[in-house]
Amino acid sequence: MVTDIRAAVREAMKTGLKVGVVGHCMGGTIAWLAATGVEGMTAAVDYYGGGIADAANERPRCLVLLHWGETGTSIPPERIVNITLVQIRFLRMATWTAHRPPQEPAGTAHISGLLAG
Repeated sequence: MVTDIRAAVREAMKTGLKVGVVGHCMGGTIAWLAATGVEGMTAAVDYYGGGIADAANERPRCLVLLHWGETGTSIPPERIVNITLVQIRFLRMATWTAHRPPQEPAGTAHISGLLAG
């Protein structure tokens, strides 16, 4: 799948436009893999990419925004902590925020991280 993204990025770059990718779940992991392994990426955004922990040692080549839910059960918290700890050593800037959208009950939060490679 990363090979497909690499080919699409090459084609899109011919237009002179900046190229980014957004993914959810497996697509979030693929967005991370594109950020770490595809030349020409400008940005990647992940939502709940649980497989990122398996490639956390890879250095992103572009701006990356990661999202996980505080009370979500699909990705074990230790995998998220692993990603955070490994990636901090690569960063020029790291911002981690937790926020609760008004429509969600108290006690829930979304955790976002902004990584600049």
